[in-house]
Order: sequence, then structure tokens, then C-alpha cells
Amino acid sequence: MEPWALLGAIAGRHRQAALLLGFTTARFAKSGEFREPSDQQIYHRLMQLLQAELPAAEIRVLAAEGAQWSEKQAADFAFAELVSPVRQPT
Repeated sequence: MEPWALLGAIAGRHRQAALLLGFTTARFAKSGEFREPSDQQIYHRLMQLLQAELPAAEIRVLAAEGAQWSEKQAADFAFAELVSPVRQPT
């Protein structure tokens, strides 16, 4: 799901991307798996974008929130907020 987070950050949806980053980072930690080289590139680019736009403390808070999500919550969020966000006029 990290590629979706990167695409979200590129589109200016930094808070949403940070939430999803928290989920993916936690999943790697829990599974004991490591990011492949291409995944590392995505992660590093995502972090560059987030750090350029959000304070480090905010990234940590958002990532901690996303780290608590289930896989279903993360997938639903990614689809609703990053893959096909439809905004209603306010």
C-alpha cells in the first residue's frame, strides 16, 4: 500500500499518506519482512515529501494512528482517501 501513500503525497494528501505509512511500517515490523530495494525507494521518496510538508511530530502522530489499523481499515482508507477520493462541494 505504500505506493498509494506515495501517490497521495505527490497529490498533496500528506496527512493521509502519513497515516498509511504508519500502517505499512507497522506491518513490516510485525511480519519481520524487509522492504525490497524498489520498496525502499518508494519509502524514501515518501518520507522526503512528508518531511518537506509536515512537522516531524505530526508525521509520528499520524503514523502511530495508522499503525493501529487492521488490513481492512487500511485498504478501505487507501481506496476512499487516496485511490478514488471524491469530494463533495461544501
